[in-house]
Amino acid sequence: MPLSDSLLVGGAHARTRFQQASSIRKRPETIAAALAFTCLIIGLGYAAFGLWTSLIFSSGFLGGFLLWLTVGGTVNYRSIRAPYWLTLALFAVHGSMKRSAASSQRFPASRASKRPPSPHGQLSV
Repeated sequence: MPLSDSLLVGGAHARTRFQQASSIRKRPETIAAALAFTCLIIGLGYAAFGLWTSLIFSSGFLGGFLLWLTVGGTVNYRSIRAPYWLTLALFAVHGSMKRSAASSQRFPASRASKRPPSPHGQLSV
């Protein structure tokens, strides 16, 4: 057995599972929908936050899209359901806390928008 196989957890079984996951082909309509969604999010980010901020988070979206295209594998929804909903709930809590702090008299500096004006107008958040 080569050294690289012995380093894998599960040896040949893990290598076989990886080969099976890597050989899964994504359908063209799924790739097109994912690319359209990625472009939509990047476009909305540019409209809402301007060029420099959108460049920062666009790198994450484009990087994630490229990783999804190149790295094979399947994920069962059950395995990501709890972390997904927890993250979404914490994001909602964070947004409500930010809005309440912005309207509070204790944090007057947070009321002023710190974002540069967008070249495409303001989006309501």
